[in-house]
Amino acid sequence: MSSKTPARIATIFFLLILLYHTGFAQRLSGDELNRIAQSLSDQQVLTPKGKAELLRFAEKKPLEVYKGFDKAFLDEARCPVYFMKSFTDILPGRGIFPISYFDSLLNLKPDFEKEYAIREERFLAGNFPTRTDVFNFLYTAAGFYRDGVSGTDSTKILADRFGTYFGPAMEPLYRDSTIEFRVSFDNDTKALEDERVRQVKPYLGWLTIFKKAGLLDSADTRMEDRFNNGRKIISWVSHRQMMDDISALITYHDKFPYYKQQQLSLLDSLTASGFIDKTAATKLAGNYKTDVLLNMNDLALQTKNYLSLDYETEIKPFDYLTRTYYGQIPIDNIKQLYELVLKKASLLLNFKYSDLEVHVLKDEAAQMEYPDNRQFYIYVKINDILYKEMIKERELESWILPQNFQFLNHYLEDQHDPRRLYFTQHGLFTGYESQEQETILMTLLNEKEEAFARNMYLASKVNACYNGTPGDYSYTAWERYDLTQRLNRSQITEAVDLFLNTKLIKNPAQKMQLIAAFREKNPVTISNILLELPNAFTSGAGQTVEGFLFDVNTKIKALQQTEKELLTDYAHTQASANEKTEQDSLTFSFRCHQKKYEFKVETEDQAWENNLLINTINKALLEAQIPYAIYFLPEESSFFRQDLHGRNYVLLSPEQAEVMDNKYPDLFKAEAER
Repeated sequence: MSSKTPARIATIFFLLILLYHTGFAQRLSGDELNRIAQSLSDQQVLTPKGKAELLRFAEKKPLEVYKGFDKAFLDEARCPVYFMKSFTDILPGRGIFPISYFDSLLNLKPDFEKEYAIREERFLAGNFPTRTDVFNFLYTAAGFYRDGVSGTDSTKILADRFGTYFGPAMEPLYRDSTIEFRVSFDNDTKALEDERVRQVKPYLGWLTIFKKAGLLDSADTRMEDRFNNGRKIISWVSHRQMMDDISALITYHDKFPYYKQQQLSLLDSLTASGFIDKTAATKLAGNYKTDVLLNMNDLALQTKNYLSLDYETEIKPFDYLTRTYYGQIPIDNIKQLYELVLKKASLLLNFKYSDLEVHVLKDEAAQMEYPDNRQFYIYVKINDILYKEMIKERELESWILPQNFQFLNHYLEDQHDPRRLYFTQHGLFTGYESQEQETILMTLLNEKEEAFARNMYLASKVNACYNGTPGDYSYTAWERYDLTQRLNRSQITEAVDLFLNTKLIKNPAQKMQLIAAFREKNPVTISNILLELPNAFTSGAGQTVEGFLFDVNTKIKALQQTEKELLTDYAHTQASANEKTEQDSLTFSFRCHQKKYEFKVETEDQAWENNLLINTINKALLEAQIPYAIYFLPEESSFFRQDLHGRNYVLLSPEQAEVMDNKYPDLFKAEAER
C-alpha cells in the first residue's frame, strides 16, 4: 500500500463526517410552522384564512382556494415561476414534486447547468416543507392576486380568493412604487448618500417582517448592510426587488448544506490533485463561517501556488487611471505595475527577468478612430527570452485585466509546465456578498484543477491569463489554449528563420522582437503570421477591379519605397449586345511600365473567376521584372483579426513562394471563384 493511501483515507473520512453533519436542509417542524404562521398573522401579513391555507399547504393537503375550479383551468392558468433555470407556470401549492420526479429529469441527461438546478431542487424536495417552500407559496399567491385582480372571469375569481389570504401589511407590494436613482460618481456627496439611505428605508420593512417570523435568518445582515450604505445605492429600488432578493436569500440558506456538501467534495478532489495539502484542507473544512461559502482564493491562500496583489496598496494607485488621465495611462504607472508583478512572479516561478520596456503603439489611423483608447505594449526578457504584451486602455475602466499578463503563461508553456496562471476571484451566490476588491490573486492551476475551480460551487470567477479570441484584447479567454491547435514558440521561431533566409524579412536584428510579437497574438497557422507582414494586404469585400489594382499598386510602392506609379491607367469599357454578340461585355485594362494589359468578361464578377485578374496582374509584374506576384491566403489567415473584411493576399517573389510552399504545403490558397 502506498504511504499516501492512509492519509487520503483519513481526509476522505473527515470530509464524510462533515458531509453527514451538513448534508440536510432544515425541514420545518409542526411547531415551527405554527410559530411562523402566527407571527405573520400578528404582523398583519396573513389573515386567518391565509394562515389556515399556509398550514394546509405545508401538510400537502388540498387548498380551499381551488374548490370549484376544474382541472383544465388550473392546468392552463398563467402563473410564471422561475424554477430550475427557466420560467414555467405553477400555481401556488401545485408545485410540490416528489424526489422521483427529479430523478426522472436527471435520467434525461440534461446539460450541466440544468443538472445543477435539478439536483438542488431535489435536495429541497427531500426536506419539504422548508422556509423556501413557505415563502415562495405566499409570494407567488400575492403575485397572482396583484397581477390577476384586474383580469376577467375565472382568473379574477381565483385572484380575489388569493387576495383574501393577506392583510394590510402586504399592500406596499401591490402598489410597488419604484425609486429611481441616477448617481454620478464625480458629483456624489455624503449628503446625497445619506438621502438615498433615508429614501430606501421603508423598503427594508420586509426584512423586519420575515426575520421576526423566522423565515429569514436574523443574523444575516447582508441586505441591511448594502442599503444602509448610500455608496452602494446607485440604480433603482422596488418592493418587488426586495421580495425577490429576500426569496433568494432564504433559498440560499436552505440550500447552503447542499452547497457546502458540493464544496467539500471539490476540496477533496483538489487535495487529491496535490493543489492543497491535507492539513490545510482539513483546517478549511472545519472553519466554515455561518452560511458563508468558500471560494477559490480561500484555497489558494493555503498553498504556494499563487501571487497576490493587494488592492488598496498595490492596485488602487494604478487602477481606473483613465478616470483622471482621460484617454492616457501614464507609462510610468504601467511600468511600475509590471515591475511589481514580475518581482512576485519571479519568486513564484523561479525565473530572472530584465530589460522591461513600455511603449505606446504608434498607429495614427487607430489613434484617430479611438483617440481615448490607446494601446500600449511591453517587452521583457525572462531567462533571456523576449516576451511581448499588448495592453489595451479601456476607456474609464480597469486596464488591470487577465489578458494583460498572458506573457507569464507563454513562459510556462516554454518551460513545459502544465500549469497556467488565472485571475481567481470570488463569485456571487446571493448578489449581496462583498464586491469590494481586496486582493487580486493569480493562481497556478493545471487542467484538472482548473475544471474543479471553475465549478459553480466554489463560488469563484476563474479567468485565464490569455487574450480572448486570439488577437482580441477586449475579453479574456475562457479556456486555456490547446497547444496542438496553436503554434508554439519553436514553430514561430522556425517560421521567422525562414522569412529571414528568403529575405522576406530583411533585418536580422528584428528576429527576437518579431518572434515575441507573433507569439503574443497566439497564431494558429503560418498564414496568420504572413498576414502580419508588410507584404500582406486585404482587399475589401465587394472590391471592384479598379479598386483591387489600386490596392496592389499601393502595396508594391510601399514595399519598393518609391512614389513612382507602377500600375496605371485603370479603365473599363462596356459594350452592349448586338447582332454579333448576344451578351453585354466589359473590357478591363491597365498599364504596367507603359505596356497595356486587358481582358474581356461579360460581368465584373467573372474577372475573379479562374484567377483571371490575378493572373493578368502577375503576368504584367513578371514582364516588367517587378519581383512580386500575388498569392492568395486562406480564410483562416485572418483567424485572429476581427478588423479585416475581405480577401487576404500576400506579395512574394516566385522564389520566396516556392520555398515557403515546399516548407508549408497548401499554404497558398488556390481559388477558382471569388
